[in-house]
Order: sequence, then structure tokens, then C-alpha cells
Amino acid sequence: MSESKLKAILFDIENTLLDSAELKKRCIEFAVDSMIESGLSLEREEAKELLWKDYSKRFHGPNVISDFLKNNNQMDEKILKAGINGYKKGWTQTIETYPQVRETLTHLKSLGLRLAIVTDAPLRNAKKILDGLNLSKYFEVIAAPKSSAEAFKRKPSATLFLEALDSLGLGPSDAAHVGDRLKRDIKGANDVGLISIHAKYGEIFSDNGFKCKADYEINAFDELLGVVHSINQKT
Repeated sequence: MSESKLKAILFDIENTLLDSAELKKRCIEFAVDSMIESGLSLEREEAKELLWKDYSKRFHGPNVISDFLKNNNQMDEKILKAGINGYKKGWTQTIETYPQVRETLTHLKSLGLRLAIVTDAPLRNAKKILDGLNLSKYFEVIAAPKSSAEAFKRKPSATLFLEALDSLGLGPSDAAHVGDRLKRDIKGANDVGLISIHAKYGEIFSDNGFKCKADYEINAFDELLGVVHSINQKT
């Protein structure tokens, strides 16, 4: 059997391994219901809409709920605690991968491929999400900003891509990257020289006007297996 051309696959997390927008919406519902029970004097739908506006711009974190309460003159420690606990409860109870993620990752590992994460999410958040999804065992490397102070590392910067490759001991020609954002994932992968794979099923941001083309596109996570086969068939 000839040696596989592809040695590794790098993955984004949010909207690539899981539908993070849908997860946040469910968590917000838990948070709002908990806050209303504790005295929040806003209508449920209004509160959900206001909190979603904040969470759609930022990563998970209790500061978002704190700022939401302050901005709407509802700050109260009891309500804040209820909101944070409600959000955490929603996160624990509803976090899930896209269909066929575990099965596909298992298959990729069985092919001898090495898997890594390249994400703009802070490292602590990335680890928490992977642990929550029971996916940590699949990935050798997590390349992510250590804190908000390292925002300069975020994609499409080459920094995290190269960090992951260096940790794997591989070069760009040995690997592919899968992500949902044209401006960040695909441009970043293309610039580094990785094979770029656009996870179109997770595309919720308006990147369509951005002039950047991926080497491959997938409309469901398990289509990645066919892409890997195609890559390895090329001479």
C-alpha cells in the first residue's frame, strides 16, 4: 500500500465540530428563564434578544451576563448568580456535536491521520468545549490563544497554524485544515500552504462576499472522508 499523502488534519471548533450558535441560543434560554425566576423584570423574548446580541459577539463567559444586567439596570447578585448557573446548566445539558463527528474522527484516526485543533477561542475555553463534547482524546494538539492578550494570533494569522504543525513535526504540505470561515479559516490555511476544506454546513457568517476559494467544500462533517480519499488519490 502506498503511503498516504495526507498526514494530519487541523480543525476549527465552533461551527465546525459543533453548532455553537445553536448551543448559545439554548444556553441563553436557560439563563433567561433562571433570571426571570430570580426577579429579572424583562419580558422573556426581549431578554433573550438582548442577551443574544451580546453573546453573538463574544465567547462564553459570565461577564456577558453581568454586562447584560448592568446595561439594562437589572444588576442584582441573586439574578446574576441565577443567570450564570442557568447558562452553565444549559451548556452541560445541551452541548453536542454535529452528526457523525465522533464516527468520522474515529475513522480518520484509523487511517493513521493525526488530528489537531486550531481555534481562535481562548485555550481554556477550547479545552472546556472539547471535554464537554468528549472529543479531547482525538486531538494531539490544541493551538489557541492563551488569553485575550494574544488576540493577535487569531486566524487568518499564520501563527496558530504554524504552531500546530510545529507541534506535530509536519509541514504545510502534509496537512489540511477544516473550518467554517472564509476570511479566517480558509484564507489562513491557503496563506500557510495547507489544503483548505470549507465546512459550509457551519457557515453562519456573511463571508460570501470575501474573495477566497477553498480547495474542497463539505456540506456535512462525514463528507470529509471522501475528501481525504480524493486528496490521497492525487499524485
